[in-house]
Amino acid sequence: MSMRLTGVAFWLALGLVASCGGGERRLSDVPADTPDVEAVADDVPSDSPTDSPDSAFDPGASDSGDDLQDPASEPAAFDLVEEVPEDAGVLETFDPNPEVPESVDDVEGSEPGDDVPGDVAEVPLGAALSVVLSGAARGLVTSLPSGIDCGSSCVSTFPVGAQVELEALPGEGATFGGWSGACTGVETRCDLTLLEDARVDARFDVAMHSLTVDLSGSGAGRVTSLPAAIDCPGACGTFLAHGTMVTLTAVADVGSTFVGWSGACSGTGTCQVSMSAATSVTATFTPLAFTVTVSRAGTGSGTV
Repeated sequence: MSMRLTGVAFWLALGLVASCGGGERRLSDVPADTPDVEAVADDVPSDSPTDSPDSAFDPGASDSGDDLQDPASEPAAFDLVEEVPEDAGVLETFDPNPEVPESVDDVEGSEPGDDVPGDVAEVPLGAALSVVLSGAARGLVTSLPSGIDCGSSCVSTFPVGAQVELEALPGEGATFGGWSGACTGVETRCDLTLLEDARVDARFDVAMHSLTVDLSGSGAGRVTSLPAAIDCPGACGTFLAHGTMVTLTAVADVGSTFVGWSGACSGTGTCQVSMSAATSVTATFTPLAFTVTVSRAGTGSGTV
């Protein structure tokens, strides 16, 4: 290790070495512009034994030279420092137990929200899947693996890369209208791979049921409905929302009579149907029947 002496200690050491080596080195030889050296060279008595191997200069001693001490009894203290190259820059103290910042926000000079420096990337631990229900009807969406049970729990977190199967379950009187978002199509099942947070919309619509009216018999007549949708013959079929209450009325044409209903209705009065499924009704009409009575009179004979 290279060492250097600073200040007065350097010149004191130089004098001591010269004295021990038999050479002659006096304090008066110290350059006047030496840093940290007081101009005391001229005050040293001429008879001071500076060239004696048994003496050493004490900077704190008086001018008389009486306080000079034997260096062997009390060695001079030298200020030794490690020589530093001119281009070494700033030296930092080594800390064997450095404080490790818990996050990038704790690093000196960083601001909250700064990106993680270098090639360090945050690895997401999970991907959130959210399901939103829409439409005029009620329904449920469940997942496999479990986590989504929407109506009640519509958000769940799965491992990144997980394969998730969603199934739409329409409620009573509802039909599945289709997916949007991370899923598409009208099939009630959707399979997706979660690589990041995702949202899925599931639409449930009110179920529509068909109502069909048939006319039967050799007579003639008409069937109408309330609410207005059926006017048969002509408009003999329609679609009505689940739960709709429909009233059907049959009216026979002149020369015919309404015989009655069959299918979803019976009897000869009006027909009321609650639309909970596809419904079919038949109305039968027959011609009117007249009785002809022939009476014979007179004394002759003949046929009618």
